Amino acid sequence: MKKLLAFFLAVMLLIVTGCASQESPAPETPTTPTTEPTEAGPPRFLDENGDGRINWFALGDSITQGYYSVIENGAGKLAFNAKLGWAALLSKSTGWTLINSAVGGSGFVHPGTVLDKLSGREHIDKMDFIAAELVTLAFGVNDWKGNQKLGSMEDNIETGGTFYSNMRYCIEKILNDNPDAEIVVISPLNSCRFGNAETGWGLGYSFSRNGTLQDIYDAMKEVCDYYDLPLIDLLHNEQINNDMINWFPDGVHPSEEKHARLAEILEEELKKVLPAE
Repeated sequence: MKKLLAFFLAVMLLIVTGCASQESPAPETPTTPTTEPTEAGPPRFLDENGDGRINWFALGDSITQGYYSVIENGAGKLAFNAKLGWAALLSKSTGWTLINSAVGGSGFVHPGTVLDKLSGREHIDKMDFIAAELVTLAFGVNDWKGNQKLGSMEDNIETGGTFYSNMRYCIEKILNDNPDAEIVVISPLNSCRFGNAETGWGLGYSFSRNGTLQDIYDAMKEVCDYYDLPLIDLLHNEQINNDMINWFPDGVHPSEEKHARLAEILEEELKKVLPAE
């Protein structure tokens, strides 16, 4: 009996040892959980209505309207010709259909000094942007030298009256009219009517209610960042700031020649930030 039991245990040991010596099957390769790809939004095109033309609404002050300055009898003198302004020249170069609604003297807060004499906010509030594919906003210098209150992002948009609140109101009005419109904000040019080379001209020349042109620019950038809008920076353009006297014969408005150069600069900068046509 003992021999039989020993034989049985030996057989069992051989079976167990044989099983243990067999190669274990490779573990299953863990599978990485797959996530559904994020659905991309439709591509944006500048020509939203597909008619082969770009409807461009240009809003701003006298520089966008077509005012330029010349030297006459040793002093800077203001002149006007819409066809010689940067907006008209850029429209001709690009083929964009220009609706130039700029008003001399106007800012987001400052009232215009020609035409309807409204502020940018009041002017935009009376417009309909449903047909606009591109809107450029080129205000700021008149708000600055007109000493309009700067305010902050917390200002009441509906009440308005500050640079921040009026700028935000204008942007929201355009987007409410047409959410597909491309909005590009253009900073003020520097001004050599105030300050001097040591102050960086307007960059370091301060008014009591809104500070320097740099403060105006900083406010613009904060608002543009909030709405995720491009801001074209002309204020710190070295080519312009290193040649201020030749750029601005009257201290504020570019010469006829510099309007042409400004059109080239802005065409280049706009094409960097705009979607495909």
